[in-house]
Amino acid sequence: MDVRLLDTFPHVEGLGPKEVIALGGFGTVSPKDFISMEREGTNEKVKVIINDAIARGYASMTTSVQLLFQIKGSRILDLYFTSYPFGSYMVLSQRYVPIEEPEVPGWVSGDVVNLIREEIKIYKEMEELGIRREEARGVVGLGSPTHMLAVLSVDAIASMKKAPGEHPEIGEALNGMEKEIMGSDVGEIYLAAKNAPSMGGPHPHPFHREGLEAERLELVHYYYKKGSVKEFLRAVEEIRRRPPEGWGEIVKNTIKLSDIAYRHALDGFFLFRAAVPLTLFNELKRHRTILMRSESIYKAMERGSFYIYPSVGNNTEAKRLFEWVVENFRMLDAPPYEKVYAVPQSIKIGVEFSLFLHHLLAPSQFFRIRACERAETSMKHFVRQIPFVLKGVASELFDALTAEVNGSRLVLPKCVVGACPEREFCPLIRGMNPHYNEGLHKKIKKGRKVL
Repeated sequence: MDVRLLDTFPHVEGLGPKEVIALGGFGTVSPKDFISMEREGTNEKVKVIINDAIARGYASMTTSVQLLFQIKGSRILDLYFTSYPFGSYMVLSQRYVPIEEPEVPGWVSGDVVNLIREEIKIYKEMEELGIRREEARGVVGLGSPTHMLAVLSVDAIASMKKAPGEHPEIGEALNGMEKEIMGSDVGEIYLAAKNAPSMGGPHPHPFHREGLEAERLELVHYYYKKGSVKEFLRAVEEIRRRPPEGWGEIVKNTIKLSDIAYRHALDGFFLFRAAVPLTLFNELKRHRTILMRSESIYKAMERGSFYIYPSVGNNTEAKRLFEWVVENFRMLDAPPYEKVYAVPQSIKIGVEFSLFLHHLLAPSQFFRIRACERAETSMKHFVRQIPFVLKGVASELFDALTAEVNGSRLVLPKCVVGACPEREFCPLIRGMNPHYNEGLHKKIKKGRKVL
């Protein structure tokens, strides 16, 4: 594992983060404090200003200083850190980048490491059978590597330290980050953040001890204002009558539908519960504006329920390999903190998550992009169930999320704008534009390149 602080910011006109954040507190302290700063010593005065402001309720000052970290370790660190909604992350993708070797701490037992090596071997065998990487990775444990660049506020890291995940590697990573921070120019701000109320909000990672019983996708609670989507339905019907013939029209449709969706965002709220594969949870938690909580990964391991990708289940040899991995994981005798490194990423974990109307309606928001044919397999199959769960409580919303095509009801993903923005189009576009064809698609793609 390796944690490295690459940069701190903001730096403005020769001032470092400490000085900039102190200036940000100008409205909370006397101007004479700034006049005397040079005479009394910048560092000491900055420290006084920051601590004084935070003590009187201006804890938000600590969210303004940002840190750029490089983090390398096991997939456990990915699941933990990217669950924090108030950060920005660039992560090595297991959907596209092949998995080669285990990445585990030295204290993990040989039996666990050996099983991870077997899982990686079987993952590669599945690839040879024609199973895509994003689905084959379901047999690989969390002891596979993750590399990420993370931009986090000082307050974010202080919040994580106050409520760390229950796993030694997470604790080691947080301690390493704290050590790096204390040796930088933002050490004093970090100490102030640790003594301040947390501004970060919920951190829906799975490394805790709580249970969350969940099975099929179900609606737990909702609020819906009838008539909220009438304006949206009218706009969609107008697009259907006059489909776009160029990229510029697609952009205008996107803006128009998004504007309507955001104006009515608070007219509907829906709380869902489900048991989903860990690969899906990893995608779901990256939608920053969706509030969610998860079951403990350790509880999920005790239940031992696994998701099998359709392509794996329909391939006799791939299914046999999958079942071998699951059976050998169940037989593995190791403490939970070690065994979790070998848990296949297809294990089901309980989640609760909330959606407002804009998450469902806007072309570039959760439902539209995750119901698209290009989305991760388990995610799109999961998301496409949502309209049918909502049908009984909000029929007009069901109409806004789906379309009648040859006697069947199909979802309307981001092609709700009247055209498919992807390289290749799929049959779902017929729900918006029955006459959509290859010629029109090529014309639209060409227009996009010109812009």
